[in-house]
Amino acid sequence: MNFQYIFPTIIGHCNEIDIAKETLPVALDYLSQDSFINKSCDYRTTFGIELNDDVDKRLLPYCNLIRKSFVEIMTHQGFQVPDIGIEIFFNEMKNDDCHPKHSHPNSLFSGVLYLDTPENCAQIVFTDPRPHVNFIDFSSKDSFGNNQYYITPTSGLFIIFNSWLEHEVLKNKTKTPRISAPFNIHYDRLSFTTKQ
Repeated sequence: MNFQYIFPTIIGHCNEIDIAKETLPVALDYLSQDSFINKSCDYRTTFGIELNDDVDKRLLPYCNLIRKSFVEIMTHQGFQVPDIGIEIFFNEMKNDDCHPKHSHPNSLFSGVLYLDTPENCAQIVFTDPRPHVNFIDFSSKDSFGNNQYYITPTSGLFIIFNSWLEHEVLKNKTKTPRISAPFNIHYDRLSFTTKQ
């Protein structure tokens, strides 16, 4: 018998400690300026920074990492690569900060680069989008029966995932802040197609 996975959910990840070290002082610079802070969140975060031709040159290594990862994940799935825009943010989560379950509308892929992750900092948790996990108890410990997937951040960890995939950041329990650089990738048209 042959087996084939259909409708899989993909998450890409790699370690980019050098880019994280380069990006951390830039993040701290933006987070220190009140004019960049989005006060609608319960933790300190910047407004979105669109990575275009006028981008802060200090962000180019991170911008290039995001673009390269997007090309890899699209190619891996058999899609043509459309023209994209990238928007990044900087987050500072202190003790007891969290981010409830959400997704990223109007984006194709989202992700994060963890810049500074104190011991025991908050995990990111992805929720299985398949509805069957809410109706059947599989009583197993593998990915088939679990409806959540936990990732413990480490400095330099970079992850990319479909923007529709619901996720949350658990309550942070650290004395020093957890600093991250999330991003959204968006596109101007829906004309990409699968390869034949």
